[in-house]
Amino acid sequence: MGIFTREFNLVSASYFALFTSFYFMLPTMPIFVQSVGGQDWQIGVVMATFTATSIALRPLIGREADRHGRKGILLAGLVAFTVSTVLYNYSSSLPLLVPLRALHGAAWAATTTALSALAADVSPINRRGEALGYFGMFANFAMAFSPALGMAMLDAGGFKTLFLSACGIALFSLLFASQIRESERPSLRGSDVSGKTLSRNVISPTLVILLNTFSYGSIITYLPLYAQKQSIPNIGLFFTVYAISVIMVRPVAGRLSDRYGRGAVIMPGVISVVVGLLTISLPYQLPMLLAAAVIYGLGFGAAYPTLMALAVDLVSTDERGAAVGTFMSGFDLGIALGSAVSGLILQLTDFTTTFLSAGLVSSISIPLVFLLFLRESPASSNVEK
Repeated sequence: MGIFTREFNLVSASYFALFTSFYFMLPTMPIFVQSVGGQDWQIGVVMATFTATSIALRPLIGREADRHGRKGILLAGLVAFTVSTVLYNYSSSLPLLVPLRALHGAAWAATTTALSALAADVSPINRRGEALGYFGMFANFAMAFSPALGMAMLDAGGFKTLFLSACGIALFSLLFASQIRESERPSLRGSDVSGKTLSRNVISPTLVILLNTFSYGSIITYLPLYAQKQSIPNIGLFFTVYAISVIMVRPVAGRLSDRYGRGAVIMPGVISVVVGLLTISLPYQLPMLLAAAVIYGLGFGAAYPTLMALAVDLVSTDERGAAVGTFMSGFDLGIALGSAVSGLILQLTDFTTTFLSAGLVSSISIPLVFLLFLRESPASSNVEK
């Protein structure tokens, strides 16, 4: 069975449009909060509301996707996501903005969890790692150009144009999603599976991704400030090189994990993440930071989709939604903790210590990967339960 079936293409297209809309708004949201009178700490509250809502709801949404199917939750989430982008034009005060961010975060949790579960559903069993690598690339494609395009849209037409544009792109995601044909699945209402919100079977890969996205949260929050202090120009190139590196490695890593086992790819991936962070922490200029972006991007790009494939491997089809929800909650929680804890470390020390600390946290996953995954046989990665 090939990877690029009709359903896989529709799921990927919906994912790409969703992330394009999301990244359109991501760099502009702090500016918007400031424009309606928000102070620095209130910007943090508004941004954290989105993430906290997403983390809290993902496991529950995953469970409901197992019980009632993915498509219904996906469509409801996309409607809420699309409506949210329009409502920003009518949220001119913080009391209105905070609940709107909660709605937007809930919609984000529903759409990304359902689409990821659908991608796993329609992937060939013996090529699951490769398929999920390709699937994840569409988010990276969106990340490579959408933030800059969103900022340009804001400069050209203001927030109203920006939000309406994000709404229009989200409508494309809804259009693609509406055409997906979900395979018939037996109802799980009232079954033992229906009670599982957090999937215990995927705690190990979830912990590994949490430890590694801790470093990602540190980088995306504090690397621009580090570059500013070091008088390093064009730090945006770091994120562009990072995105390109992730895009390049994902399908290759997925193919290797299908052939040689998940652990054989996850281990070098997390080692590269740690080495990339150590390189970032050194007082180098832009060329070395770009080299660090390549190392970090290759590592993260290899580890993330392979860990997700492992999470899917470890559960039955009827628990796949809960597994994906649990895994992605770990992803989000790692970023949130990385941002918050790194801020405290930076307050007490300096940028070098901050990035070294993030690297230390990620390095904890190396022995964990060795103990849990490295001796896994390739065949066991692709057994459908």
